[in-house]
Amino acid sequence: MPHSELLVLVLDARLAARPNPELWESILVLLRAHAELGQDQQAVILGTSATSALALSEVEFGQADWEPARQAFIRLALEPNALRSEPQAAAALSSALCLVARKLAEADGRLRARILIFETSTSELDFTVQSAGLVNVAFAAKAQSVPLDCLCLGPAAPLALRQAVLLSAGQFLHLPPGQDSKRSMKGEAISVNEVLAPSLMFHFLPG
Repeated sequence: MPHSELLVLVLDARLAARPNPELWESILVLLRAHAELGQDQQAVILGTSATSALALSEVEFGQADWEPARQAFIRLALEPNALRSEPQAAAALSSALCLVARKLAEADGRLRARILIFETSTSELDFTVQSAGLVNVAFAAKAQSVPLDCLCLGPAAPLALRQAVLLSAGQFLHLPPGQDSKRSMKGEAISVNEVLAPSLMFHFLPG
Protein backbone atom coordinates (compact mmCIF):
# COMPACT_ATOMS: atom_id res chain seq x y z
CA MET A 1 0.00 0.00 0.00
CA PRO A 2 1.49 3.42 -0.95
CA HIS A 3 2.34 5.82 1.85
CA SER A 4 0.33 8.98 2.37
CA GLU A 5 2.17 12.04 3.64
CA LEU A 6 1.66 14.57 6.41
CA LEU A 7 3.04 18.05 5.79
CA VAL A 8 3.40 20.28 8.86
CA LEU A 9 3.95 23.98 8.22
CA VAL A 10 5.29 26.20 11.02
CA LEU A 11 4.90 29.93 10.40
CA ASP A 12 7.01 32.65 12.05
CA ALA A 13 4.62 35.37 13.31
CA ARG A 14 7.09 38.02 12.15
CA LEU A 15 6.00 37.24 8.60
CA ALA A 16 2.50 38.50 9.40
CA ALA A 17 3.94 41.83 10.54
CA ARG A 18 4.83 42.54 6.90
CA PRO A 19 1.71 41.44 4.99
CA ASN A 20 2.58 39.74 1.72
CA PRO A 21 -0.39 38.24 -0.16
CA GLU A 22 1.99 36.46 -2.53
CA LEU A 23 3.52 34.55 0.38
CA TRP A 24 0.17 33.16 1.47
CA GLU A 25 -0.78 32.36 -2.13
CA SER A 26 2.50 30.48 -2.53
CA ILE A 27 1.77 28.51 0.65
CA LEU A 28 -1.64 27.63 -0.78
CA VAL A 29 0.00 26.48 -4.02
CA LEU A 30 2.20 24.13 -1.99
CA LEU A 31 -0.72 22.81 0.07
CA ARG A 32 -2.86 22.21 -3.02
CA ALA A 33 -0.04 20.44 -4.85
CA HIS A 34 0.62 18.34 -1.76
CA ALA A 35 -3.07 17.36 -1.59
CA GLU A 36 -2.95 16.21 -5.20
CA LEU A 37 -0.20 13.68 -4.48
CA GLY A 38 -2.64 11.12 -3.10
CA GLN A 39 -6.07 10.47 -1.69
CA ASP A 40 -5.04 10.47 1.97
CA GLN A 41 -2.64 13.41 2.00
CA GLN A 42 -2.71 15.41 5.24
CA ALA A 43 -1.50 18.87 6.23
CA VAL A 44 -1.60 21.15 9.27
CA ILE A 45 -0.39 24.67 10.03
CA LEU A 46 1.23 25.81 13.28
CA GLY A 47 2.33 29.30 14.25
CA THR A 48 5.04 30.57 16.54
CA SER A 49 5.71 33.97 18.08
CA ALA A 50 7.90 35.34 20.86
CA THR A 51 5.28 34.31 23.42
CA SER A 52 3.64 31.14 22.10
CA ALA A 53 3.63 28.18 19.76
CA LEU A 54 0.22 26.86 18.76
CA ALA A 55 -1.83 25.09 16.12
CA LEU A 56 -3.51 27.39 13.61
CA SER A 57 -5.55 24.59 12.04
CA GLU A 58 -6.67 21.04 12.53
CA VAL A 59 -5.04 18.27 10.52
CA GLU A 60 -6.77 18.53 7.16
CA PHE A 61 -7.22 15.92 4.45
CA GLY A 62 -7.02 16.76 0.76
CA GLN A 63 -8.14 20.14 -0.56
CA ALA A 64 -9.10 22.19 2.51
CA ASP A 65 -10.16 25.75 3.28
CA TRP A 66 -7.09 27.38 4.84
CA GLU A 67 -8.61 30.83 5.35
CA PRO A 68 -9.31 30.23 9.08
CA ALA A 69 -5.64 29.35 9.53
CA ARG A 70 -4.60 32.59 7.82
CA GLN A 71 -6.86 34.59 10.10
CA ALA A 72 -5.50 32.76 13.16
CA PHE A 73 -1.96 33.55 12.00
CA ILE A 74 -2.77 37.25 11.80
CA ARG A 75 -4.31 37.18 15.29
CA LEU A 76 -1.19 35.44 16.63
CA ALA A 77 1.01 38.27 15.37
CA LEU A 78 -1.27 40.85 17.00
CA GLU A 79 -1.04 39.35 20.47
CA PRO A 80 0.80 41.46 23.09
CA ASN A 81 4.59 41.07 22.83
CA ALA A 82 4.23 38.52 20.02
CA LEU A 83 6.92 40.24 17.96
CA ARG A 84 9.20 41.55 20.72
CA SER A 85 11.90 38.98 19.92
CA GLU A 86 12.56 35.84 17.88
CA PRO A 87 9.75 33.26 17.84
CA GLN A 88 9.77 30.09 19.93
CA ALA A 89 11.00 27.92 17.08
CA ALA A 90 12.24 25.04 19.23
CA ALA A 91 8.93 24.81 21.08
CA ALA A 92 6.95 25.00 17.83
CA LEU A 93 9.04 22.33 16.13
CA SER A 94 8.78 20.13 19.22
CA SER A 95 4.98 20.49 19.13
CA ALA A 96 5.01 19.69 15.43
CA LEU A 97 7.10 16.59 16.03
CA CYS A 98 4.79 15.41 18.82
CA LEU A 99 1.83 15.79 16.47
CA VAL A 100 3.70 13.88 13.78
CA ALA A 101 4.60 11.08 16.20
CA ARG A 102 0.98 10.70 17.19
CA LYS A 103 -0.21 10.59 13.58
CA LEU A 104 2.53 8.12 12.62
CA ALA A 105 1.50 5.80 15.45
CA GLU A 106 -2.15 5.98 14.36
CA ALA A 107 -1.23 5.21 10.75
CA ASP A 108 0.67 2.03 11.67
CA GLY A 109 3.47 2.55 9.16
CA ARG A 110 1.33 3.90 6.32
CA LEU A 111 2.28 7.55 6.77
CA ARG A 112 5.35 9.65 6.13
CA ALA A 113 5.88 13.20 7.30
CA ARG A 114 8.04 16.28 7.05
CA ILE A 115 8.04 19.63 8.84
CA LEU A 116 8.67 22.95 7.08
CA ILE A 117 9.26 26.18 9.00
CA PHE A 118 8.90 29.56 7.32
CA GLU A 119 10.95 32.21 9.12
CA THR A 120 12.36 35.70 8.62
CA SER A 121 15.54 36.44 10.55
CA THR A 122 17.60 39.62 10.60
CA SER A 123 20.71 38.04 12.13
CA GLU A 124 22.61 34.80 11.74
CA LEU A 125 22.62 34.64 15.54
CA ASP A 126 18.83 34.44 15.82
CA PHE A 127 17.73 31.34 17.75
CA THR A 128 21.17 30.93 19.33
CA VAL A 129 19.61 30.73 22.81
CA GLN A 130 17.37 27.96 21.47
CA SER A 131 20.25 25.94 19.99
CA ALA A 132 20.09 23.10 22.51
CA GLY A 133 16.35 22.70 22.04
CA LEU A 134 16.67 22.81 18.27
CA VAL A 135 19.41 20.17 18.29
CA ASN A 136 17.27 17.90 20.49
CA VAL A 137 14.32 18.29 18.13
CA ALA A 138 16.56 17.64 15.12
CA PHE A 139 17.89 14.37 16.54
CA ALA A 140 14.38 13.28 17.54
CA ALA A 141 13.15 14.06 14.03
CA LYS A 142 16.06 12.17 12.46
CA ALA A 143 15.25 9.14 14.64
CA GLN A 144 11.70 9.16 13.28
CA SER A 145 12.83 9.81 9.68
CA VAL A 146 11.03 13.16 9.69
CA PRO A 147 13.03 15.85 7.87
CA LEU A 148 12.99 19.38 9.23
CA ASP A 149 12.97 21.85 6.36
CA CYS A 150 13.41 25.61 6.55
CA LEU A 151 12.59 28.49 4.23
CA CYS A 152 14.33 31.66 5.39
CA LEU A 153 12.81 34.84 3.96
CA GLY A 154 14.74 37.36 6.03
CA PRO A 155 18.01 39.17 5.34
CA ALA A 156 20.04 36.60 7.32
CA ALA A 157 20.02 32.81 7.54
CA PRO A 158 20.17 31.75 11.22
CA LEU A 159 22.94 29.29 11.94
CA ALA A 160 21.02 27.44 14.67
CA LEU A 161 18.15 26.61 12.33
CA ARG A 162 20.53 25.67 9.53
CA GLN A 163 22.25 23.23 11.91
CA ALA A 164 18.94 21.66 12.95
CA VAL A 165 17.94 21.19 9.33
CA LEU A 166 21.29 19.59 8.51
CA LEU A 167 21.10 17.21 11.48
CA SER A 168 17.63 16.02 10.45
CA ALA A 169 18.59 15.57 6.77
CA GLY A 170 16.17 18.29 5.69
CA GLN A 171 16.32 21.08 3.13
CA PHE A 172 17.36 24.67 3.90
CA LEU A 173 16.60 27.47 1.47
CA HIS A 174 17.39 31.17 1.92
CA LEU A 175 15.52 33.68 -0.25
CA PRO A 176 16.56 37.08 1.13
CA PRO A 177 14.70 40.25 0.14
CA GLY A 178 17.82 41.36 -1.72
CA GLN A 179 17.10 38.75 -4.40
CA ASP A 180 14.97 41.43 -6.07
CA SER A 181 18.24 42.62 -7.60
CA LYS A 182 19.07 39.28 -9.20
CA ARG A 183 18.45 38.77 -12.88
CA SER A 184 17.29 35.95 -15.09
CA MET A 185 19.23 34.53 -18.02
CA LYS A 186 17.48 37.14 -20.19
CA GLY A 187 18.73 39.95 -17.95
CA GLU A 188 15.32 40.62 -16.42
CA ALA A 189 14.97 41.47 -12.73
CA ILE A 190 13.58 38.62 -10.58
CA SER A 191 11.67 39.26 -7.36
CA VAL A 192 11.39 36.86 -4.43
CA ASN A 193 7.64 36.66 -4.95
CA GLU A 194 8.17 35.45 -8.51
CA VAL A 195 10.36 32.54 -7.45
CA LEU A 196 8.63 31.72 -4.15
CA ALA A 197 5.97 29.27 -5.34
CA PRO A 198 8.30 27.45 -7.78
CA SER A 199 10.95 27.22 -5.04
CA LEU A 200 8.46 25.73 -2.59
CA MET A 201 7.37 23.16 -5.16
CA PHE A 202 10.91 22.22 -6.16
CA HIS A 203 12.55 22.05 -2.73
CA PHE A 204 9.76 21.15 -0.29
CA LEU A 205 6.97 19.27 -2.05
CA PRO A 206 6.90 15.82 -0.41
CA GLY A 207 6.91 12.68 -2.47
